[in-house]
Amino acid sequence: MTETYEFWIIVSCAVLWRLGGWKWKGFRRYLLPLAMLLFGWKVIGFTPNLVWACLMSCLIYHFGYGEEHEDWERIVIVIGYGAATLPLGFTIWQMIVPIVWLSLWWLSNSRLRNSFGWGTMELLFGATLGAMWRNLL
Repeated sequence: MTETYEFWIIVSCAVLWRLGGWKWKGFRRYLLPLAMLLFGWKVIGFTPNLVWACLMSCLIYHFGYGEEHEDWERIVIVIGYGAATLPLGFTIWQMIVPIVWLSLWWLSNSRLRNSFGWGTMELLFGATLGAMWRNLL
């Protein structure tokens, strides 16, 4: 994979994740998995495992993690973000994703929330998802 693809995978995940939290949820739920399907098709070819990973990501990205959810529900959902990509193989990034999300969520809800807002959290977490996808494709 070229550095150009690596860059665009990470940037597209960060931007689509942020847009999905700020504007229309479909950016996160549909366009992000579709973008990874297209990148994967170009990088590793169109495989059943790629399709399954993108479909499962689309499904898990539909689950919310807002204030109406208990902490244990949030943890299960963010573990699912990494687990959805297991058909493509295993990388350490699938374990890093929930740790980063929990750390960013804590920061955005701590005393630092005025300087570390939810938008920053979404961009950084989207980039983390992009790093995971980059290592799988």
